[in-house]
Amino acid sequence: GCTASSSIAVCVIDARSFDKKGKYKGKVLVCHHTNGKKGTKHVLISISSNAVASHITKHGIGTDHADTLGDCNATCVDNTNAKSTSKKSVATSKTVSIQDNLLIYPNPSNGVFDIKLTALNLHTEVLLLDINGKVLQRKSISEENSSENIITIGDYNLASGLYLIKIVTKDETITKKLIVE
Repeated sequence: GCTASSSIAVCVIDARSFDKKGKYKGKVLVCHHTNGKKGTKHVLISISSNAVASHITKHGIGTDHADTLGDCNATCVDNTNAKSTSKKSVATSKTVSIQDNLLIYPNPSNGVFDIKLTALNLHTEVLLLDINGKVLQRKSISEENSSENIITIGDYNLASGLYLIKIVTKDETITKKLIVE
């Protein structure tokens, strides 16, 4: 007889690859991240829609590459101040939303942020991104670093400006703005 209500924001990015004449021919844009001697390089590639699942499995979030669908500059930032006019309730058994148990502090900061997740999922990736979507740092939540439920991410050498934190679980992905002063 227990129920809980939850909401989810969905960002849609058009990842279709169009040819020079503007026609779609079944290809998909992927931002491919390569790690070389000169650091991470982001390359926009176009692959067959039939190859997307295989490519993302081998090179997506949770791998050394963290490739993403769409243009390398594509970014979703949720607007937590926007309230939905629709109030639909969804019955769930025990799913806890990241949004409901997340605290990021300090924000703004001097480059280092603490992320506290009160309900911890051991299959969670935390990514620090620059405003263009480039992955600057990645942390995986494991039993070794889960005792206090706090993940520290960032660097005191980050330039002042806007950054993004992306938290990915098997059920949900959220992105938040971070400010470095």
